[in-house]
Amino acid sequence: MVDHIRAEDVKLPRETRGKRPQFFDDPSLDQMMTFLIELTTEVSVMRERLDTVERLLESDGKVTRANLEAYRAPPEVEAERAAWRDAYLKRVFRMHPAELAPPPPSPGPTRAMRGSWCPCWCSPTPLAWLTGSSSAS
Repeated sequence: MVDHIRAEDVKLPRETRGKRPQFFDDPSLDQMMTFLIELTTEVSVMRERLDTVERLLESDGKVTRANLEAYRAPPEVEAERAAWRDAYLKRVFRMHPAELAPPPPSPGPTRAMRGSWCPCWCSPTPLAWLTGSSSAS
């Protein structure tokens, strides 16, 4: 059984064959999701590699490319990394329910609202809030 497959031993096709699947009505949304997933993957890989560098520095006080590539995380480290990855993916891909979405922008003050929400120019009398007066002059 092979413990580790080297990157140079893996041969991937240079281009994808067939039509790219489309999940949304707007193809630009599919492209944005592709970007998001690729970026999320890269951040996760970089975070794991940084964790390896930190662990090597703690244990040996030095890091070389050779010991970075040779590092194999023990099961407890893998469990810690899996927990971080799970929380990270839940944060990145969490759902935003419609009821939590921000309200649509207000059209601005109207004459019907005048004096009901803003203590300055919207009052029936400018600066009425300062004088305690509510009658128009």
